[in-house]
Amino acid sequence: FLLDRSLSRTRVNNDIIYLSVDAAKERLALSYGIAQSVILASFESRVEETMEAYKYIPETLAVTGRCNLKEKQLGRMIGAVFVIRHEVNLYSDILDTPDFFWTEDRYEPQYKLMTSYLEIDHRVQVLNTRVDMLRDLLEVLQGQLDNTHGTNLELIVIWLIVAEVALQLFDMFMRYQFEDHW
Repeated sequence: FLLDRSLSRTRVNNDIIYLSVDAAKERLALSYGIAQSVILASFESRVEETMEAYKYIPETLAVTGRCNLKEKQLGRMIGAVFVIRHEVNLYSDILDTPDFFWTEDRYEPQYKLMTSYLEIDHRVQVLNTRVDMLRDLLEVLQGQLDNTHGTNLELIVIWLIVAEVALQLFDMFMRYQFEDHW
């Protein structure tokens, strides 16, 4: 930051904060915005890593029409996305306006200036959209796994019916054979 007493108010330009006055509470207000940006960056990094790790899934679906994941593997993936979503929601109050501004509301414009400069609101929307995309992708995979499981159960039932019919036919054949000889 730089101190420029000729300014009428604090400004941010090219990642340099120009303070109009040297007040600790004003620097604190700006620091809240910077701190929220850092917290948001850690969430963005985790979501980006997860998206990078899972990017092969839609590509595989587009090429082959299915993605053969084991139930346990898919469960872990769903759990990882749920943990990220839970942490974002758990710490979402960190991204709210700090309580400091209830008593020091005259410094809130500096805080808003910094959050606006760092595009906090837009980044939160993008983060939520990305987490929703991950969740949607995993829901598609869960649906595919459920369909495969349902199909397997149907095939088992069909084979059990075939076995029952075969046993009934065998029973009828045996009765016919024994009745014919007596």
